[in-house]
Amino acid sequence: DVEMGCGGTIAKLSKKNEITAIVVCDSEIRSEKKILRSKGIAKKEGFEALKILGVKKIITLSIKTNEIEKKRDLIYSRLAKINDINNFDYIFSHWFGDAHRDHRELSKICLSIFRKIDNFLMYESNYYFGEKKMTKNFFFDISDVSNTKIAAIKHHKSEMIRNNNKWLKYFQNDFNSNGLMFDKKACEGFYLLKYLQN
Repeated sequence: DVEMGCGGTIAKLSKKNEITAIVVCDSEIRSEKKILRSKGIAKKEGFEALKILGVKKIITLSIKTNEIEKKRDLIYSRLAKINDINNFDYIFSHWFGDAHRDHRELSKICLSIFRKIDNFLMYESNYYFGEKKMTKNFFFDISDVSNTKIAAIKHHKSEMIRNNNKWLKYFQNDFNSNGLMFDKKACEGFYLLKYLQN
């Protein structure tokens, strides 16, 4: 999700800043009869993709997919502790109107936990329509790191195979379209909740 929603921005910021990725879910995907992506594969691909983006610090909570709402209190307390011992300048979170219930619930938790942080941006990590389509009102030029973003997305090989590269195609088109608005090669768009430039 991070790779698709804000991978270029993370790759750019990681050149001069320490980035902390908080991985809440184990990202295992199951059908009624079988595991479509194991948590082991998801973790391996995800951690390697984050390294491509320049992320060195990764915190995992290992909550099962589709159980964020059920484990809300646990997640809240753990994120609160993480927030207390870190000095975050920026928070990137899922869009609060996302169609995926885990994304939506996690976004609401983050809005509460990180409410005192001056720079809070939300990203899209899929193309499904939820309660409301995200309005992009803030953009990062990722022209010089767009290939890094693509490489990180591609590193989720199990997902690329499972979805026939459709996520890659969608987000390539998205950042190229955003770039056209600003006469740039590529831009990532966000919903800016609040921003205080340092």
